[in-house]
Amino acid sequence: MNKYSREIQIISLLTDNHQYSVQQIAELLGTTKRNVYYEFEHLKIRDLKLIKEGTKYRLDRNNPFFKKTAWKHFFKQRRCLVCV
Repeated sequence: MNKYSREIQIISLLTDNHQYSVQQIAELLGTTKRNVYYEFEHLKIRDLKLIKEGTKYRLDRNNPFFKKTAWKHFFKQRRCLVCV
């Protein structure tokens, strides 16, 4: 699994309305806890805010990333509706 695919999988896991420990994420992705922490640092660099509650992590849904993504998705759907 390459670096970007692992990042996307972590984003997907942490936006599923679930919270995961680093150990759980590592097991689900077949990697080490160290790699998960490494990916967390890259997510922070990309302005994705991680919220830690106890030993569990999730992504803040108020991240600008999600707003931009939702906006783009809305317009893609809108164009498709207009084209049909």
